[in-house]
Amino acid sequence: MNMTLFRLCALSVLIAVVSSAGLKEEFTWTILNYIWPGTDRRVEERVSRRQIDNVFEDPNISVEAFVTRDAPEGVEFIPENNIPMGANVWKNKLFITVPRRQPGIPSTLNYVPLDSPNRHNVPLIPYPNLEINRYPGGRQNFLSVYRVAIDPCDRLWMADTGLIETPGNSSQVKASMIFVIDLNTDQVIHSYEIPTSFMRPASLLDSITIDVTENTCDDAYAYLPDLGGYSIIVYSLKQNRSWRVAHNYLFLENSQGDFNIHGHRFQWNDGVFNVELSSIKPTGFRDLYFHALAGSHLYRVSTRILRNETLATRSFHADDFQTPSCAKEVQERVTTCRAVSSSWRSSVQG
Repeated sequence: MNMTLFRLCALSVLIAVVSSAGLKEEFTWTILNYIWPGTDRRVEERVSRRQIDNVFEDPNISVEAFVTRDAPEGVEFIPENNIPMGANVWKNKLFITVPRRQPGIPSTLNYVPLDSPNRHNVPLIPYPNLEINRYPGGRQNFLSVYRVAIDPCDRLWMADTGLIETPGNSSQVKASMIFVIDLNTDQVIHSYEIPTSFMRPASLLDSITIDVTENTCDDAYAYLPDLGGYSIIVYSLKQNRSWRVAHNYLFLENSQGDFNIHGHRFQWNDGVFNVELSSIKPTGFRDLYFHALAGSHLYRVSTRILRNETLATRSFHADDFQTPSCAKEVQERVTTCRAVSSSWRSSVQG
């Protein structure tokens, strides 16, 4: 299979929601395209009035009228290189990330309106705008995002890797950063640069999980697993400070690094790709569940440990980190176990 065909096949993605009847197909893509500023006056007017969600409802405006592969001047766009990686939902927006793993990615953070009558190859809308997603750009521009998280305070959180991952020529363009966006105003309200001392040669911060309630918006914690640095970075919004948590359980399992997917055999040495949180316990804390992408064992640690910098960074953790058995967990924990397993399978297949 040639590379172009492989990319096109990989780009045939399905966004589904769970219903009582099973999985329901919502959107499909065979190739990604974007809504460019200025390509249609009526669309541009609605963007300026924050009415882009309703643009597809106007029978006088067809998708073909404003969607084109001709990107604006100064924006490099190679359609077959645009591979969606993460998705999340807030109200009528389905957010879709396109990390910069190849040249020709015009925007790493995007969305489509959930109520669009078009369900196939719906063009992506750069969020909150194309300009902040441009590359090259400044320190506050979005460079490459894999996953986003949405908290109960109507905020979108994301970890920007700061990395251009062109095969054979990867480059750390800027420091890895956390960005927080107010979804009600579409404004970046906070950013934080991850200390370079936390990063290792193979570090990759490709997901973020938020620990907060709607009553504690100013005291949120973010957990960022480092896939290649074999650690978890904890960030406190209130303190505007982060710390690096290291433990042997965060490494890959040496005997689990060989993969065979539909006859394609390869080796991976990836650590933790994603983490999941339980509900709040009587202690006021949650359990954080994780396991290595190249691994088969599930682990957990209380956020009581992670949220305390002194406890989280000590060299010996005794029994802070545990190995629960999904089969013996109560229903809530079983659900969490399944969620972690599902995230792992999606990561491998994606």
